[in-house]
Amino acid sequence: MKSIRGILFDVDDTLYSHKQRRIPELTKYTIKKLKENGYILGMCTSRFPREFCSLPENIFDDFDLIIAGTGSIYIRDGKVLHIEKINESDTQKYINYLDQQDSLYYLWTPVEGQPHFSSEPGENIKRHHLEWAKECPTVQKWNKEALCNIVYYGANEKQTQEITDLVGETGLEIWGNNGHINPKNIDKAYGIKYFSKLYNLDLKEILCFGDGINDISMIKTAGMGVAVGNGKDELKKQADYICDPIENAGIYTFCVDHHLIDPIDPTIFFFDIDGTTFRNDIQASPESTISTIHALRKKGKKCCICTSRSSDEMIHLPKTFLNMFDAIIRLAGGHITIDGKDFYHEVNHDEVCQAIKYLDQNKIPYRYVTVDEKSYLYNSTEFVRGLFKYQYGMIPPEKEYENEKVIHLQYYPYKESQNNDLDKIFMKSKVTHLNISHEITQENTDKGSAILRVAEYYGYNRENTVAFGDGENDITMLKNAQIGIAMGNACQQCLDVADYVTERIEDDGLYNACKHFKWIES
Repeated sequence: MKSIRGILFDVDDTLYSHKQRRIPELTKYTIKKLKENGYILGMCTSRFPREFCSLPENIFDDFDLIIAGTGSIYIRDGKVLHIEKINESDTQKYINYLDQQDSLYYLWTPVEGQPHFSSEPGENIKRHHLEWAKECPTVQKWNKEALCNIVYYGANEKQTQEITDLVGETGLEIWGNNGHINPKNIDKAYGIKYFSKLYNLDLKEILCFGDGINDISMIKTAGMGVAVGNGKDELKKQADYICDPIENAGIYTFCVDHHLIDPIDPTIFFFDIDGTTFRNDIQASPESTISTIHALRKKGKKCCICTSRSSDEMIHLPKTFLNMFDAIIRLAGGHITIDGKDFYHEVNHDEVCQAIKYLDQNKIPYRYVTVDEKSYLYNSTEFVRGLFKYQYGMIPPEKEYENEKVIHLQYYPYKESQNNDLDKIFMKSKVTHLNISHEITQENTDKGSAILRVAEYYGYNRENTVAFGDGENDITMLKNAQIGIAMGNACQQCLDVADYVTERIEDDGLYNACKHFKWIES
C-alpha cells in the first residue's frame, strides 16, 4: 500500500472498545508504529473535546490532527485550528421545533463555551455523560450563543421524519430515536477533505477506519475505507475491506497484512497448562499444540509454562510435554525453575498461620504447598478430592498444617462471608479470586509478575512477550504480556482483557493463533 500517506480513525468502537472500556494494547502499538513509519494520522469522531477525558491522554501524542464534533472542530497540537458553526437562523428554527415538541436536547457550543441541556436529562443520559466527560452538563435554555451541534433525544418516527425534512439531507445523523444536527454540509466526509487539504494529500492517498453509520461518508470519500468487524452492516456494504473486530486485533492485523507496519516478532512465549495446552478430559495435549510449540522452539523462541500447579500436581504430565519448555513457573509464581535453578517466593508466614486457623475452625477445605514443594490437603471433601483427581490425576495426601513455610495456599470457602473474612487476613499477600477457589501467593507475585521475571532473566522486556491462558488466574498474565491471547474456552474476564481470542483448545486454538500472527508457517 505504497500510495497511502494519511490514515484517519473513528474513535468509538474503532479505536476505543466500549466492551472492554479501553483502547486495545495492539491498537495502541499499531498507532505508534504507523507514526514511526511516517504516516500522517488523524482522529475523526463525533465526540467533542470535553468528552476526550475518558480516553488515555497519551493516545493523542501520535495524532497529527483531531477532528471533533463530526467535522465541526479541528485541533492540532492542542490548539483549535478551525470551527464550523450552525447558522443562527437555522439554530433558531431547529430549537423552536424541539421546544414545540417538548423534546430534550443538548447544545454543543464551540470549544471555549459550556455545553448544556435544555431540560433535566434522565438517568441513562446522565450516566453516559459521566462515563465520557466525567461530569454532567448544566441545564439552561439557548441564549443565542453559537452552536456546533444539537443533540436531540427520544424522537418518535413522525418527529424523526419532521426533523429530517427540517434539516435536509445533510447536517443530520440519526441513531435510533436520537440524532445529531450539525452545520449544513458538515460531516466526516468534510473532515477527511479538510485533512487532505491541510496535509496536501490526495483523497486517494487516505485510508480510514470506522464502525458506525456516520462513518459511511468518510469511508466513501477516502481512497480506501475499512469497516471494523464489529461495525454496522450498512457501513460494511460501503467499505473496501472488513477487518476483524477491534477487540480481536482487527486494526493491527489489517495493517500487518497490508504491509503498513511490520508484525510483532516475540521472543518468549508463556503458556498456561489446563485448558490451554493440556486437556483434562482426555489427559493429553492436542497434537497441533505439541507441533506448534516445537515449531516455535525450532525458530529460536523461548517457550515457558506458567501454571498454578505444584510439582506434585504435575507428576502425571508426560515428560515429553514438560521437556518442551525452557522454564516452568509453578504455583502462579511461587516456584520458578529456569536453567535448573529454583526460585521460591514464600507467602507471609503470620498471615498463613492466621488464615489456616480460620480455615480449620470453619472446616473449610484447603491445599497448601510447602517450601520443599510438598502438596497437602486438609478438611478436604469428596468434591475437592474429585477436582484434584480430574485435573491432575492425583490427590494430595491429607495432613494437618504444622507451621511450615508455605509458597502457595488454595482454599474453597462455603460462602461469600468466609471469603471476605479471609481477604481481611491477607493484607501482605496476593489474593487471586478464582471461580470456586481462591489462591494466595507472596505479595506482588502472580502469573503476570512471574512472566516478566522470567523474561527479564533471559534479557527480554515486555515487548518480547506473548501469553496464552483461559482461567481467572491468567488475567494478569494476559494483561502483562505484549500480546495476551485467550483461548475460546476461556472465562469471560480473560476474553475481556485479551488482545486476541483464538479457538478452543480442542479446536486447535493455540496453533490457529500462532498461524494468524505468522509466528509459525501454515
